Amino acid sequence: MNHKEKIKADEPAVNLGSRPLLPLTSVIVLTYNQLGYTRYCLDSIERYTSEPYELILVDNASTDGTLDCLREYTATHNNVRVIANTTNRGFIAGNNQGIALARGEFVLLLNNDTVVTEGWLGRMLDVFERFPEVGIVGPMTTAGDAPEQIMQNIPSWNNLQDLQKFAASWAVKNSGRTTEVFRVLGFCLMVRRSVVDRIGGLDERFGIGFFEDDDFCVRAAIAGFKARIARDVLIYHFHNQTFKGARIDSEKVSAHNWELFKAKWGIPPDQPYEQGYTITRGQPVVSRYYIPLIKERVVGNHQPDDARRWWQELTVSGQPSPGGAELIQTGKPLRESLSCACRLAEDFLKEGRHGEAEKILLNILKADPTYAPAYSNLAYLHWQEEDLEVACQMALEALKLAADDPDVVWNCGQIFAAFGREKEAYELYGEYLKRHPDQKEFGQALGDQ
Repeated sequence: MNHKEKIKADEPAVNLGSRPLLPLTSVIVLTYNQLGYTRYCLDSIERYTSEPYELILVDNASTDGTLDCLREYTATHNNVRVIANTTNRGFIAGNNQGIALARGEFVLLLNNDTVVTEGWLGRMLDVFERFPEVGIVGPMTTAGDAPEQIMQNIPSWNNLQDLQKFAASWAVKNSGRTTEVFRVLGFCLMVRRSVVDRIGGLDERFGIGFFEDDDFCVRAAIAGFKARIARDVLIYHFHNQTFKGARIDSEKVSAHNWELFKAKWGIPPDQPYEQGYTITRGQPVVSRYYIPLIKERVVGNHQPDDARRWWQELTVSGQPSPGGAELIQTGKPLRESLSCACRLAEDFLKEGRHGEAEKILLNILKADPTYAPAYSNLAYLHWQEEDLEVACQMALEALKLAADDPDVVWNCGQIFAAFGREKEAYELYGEYLKRHPDQKEFGQALGDQ
């Protein structure tokens, strides 16, 4: 499968008709500063969306007034929920939090530096209705590296009103047109709930972003879902504004994640991205690539308000040192302090800060050598660094100490599979599922056996 190959020619225009009952769509928008762009985005959603939707806003510890804005917005909109993190968990982990709380039949990931246009959601829903085999739909846009989604020879706009006029004209000229593709850009990625049920969420190994959308589309294709572009939908994308605001070198991050993507999918190490890529599927086990979405990671770490619409992450007293020692010595009960320190290490892992994460985890084990989550996270760290032998040893230590901890069991099984010990991984999941039949993600993992 080649992500740069246009699989089918544009479909002809059709009469879309009307749909009597519309499903709920969960729109997830991640924020990290860039308040001005977020306001543009929220205003456009409210103005130009007539279909049923809930809005899940995930904030990654903004410091520019975004949280105050989101509080005001939530107070006047009863279809909005906010997850307020105290640290920057990164683009991918933040979106996974939103997906875990989503209630819609469709889930739509939307960057906060976008402006949607009249009729956008309805036209994307039309593609799903007309093509039952499709699991992912994206719009046309103005910037990115997917030729099938990028508009050519577009005019310049003096303001957003001009954009809306152009988008309306474009929608009429391209009414009902759609193109089958392999990959959809993640800035606006809409999926059926059945896709999430089948393959899980975004792979957090890609940290703050880049190639998580490629990876998601590959996994969906392996599971039998197709992807399409709604060519009559234009969504304007200011492009990489959060990265620019945080002074993150997006090219460096992209290059790093391209290497991770190649390693995961068996692409030759010397393959340049500009030449595209081909995934040789063979007969892969779909469940091997399932990424669990554990709702308790939000519910357990965040305190909701009475209406359960504002989920505030629980904080710890004191400022942790890079090694986490101060966090462990805050005067809290030991296990509570260790849990706080471990969450900090997990945040560092998601951000690719492996050295700092490792210091914290080793300090945790000095304080309590029987603390299983520290071993589990060390296993994950060494797995990411492709030191599979050490990763397997750490996973086994965690399993000895906490054979009924779902995160520990899941990580151990994934590492076994990566080490070529798939039979042991399935046996491990099977035994766990016997003891805990309510843990659906383990049943999903065994589904292709």
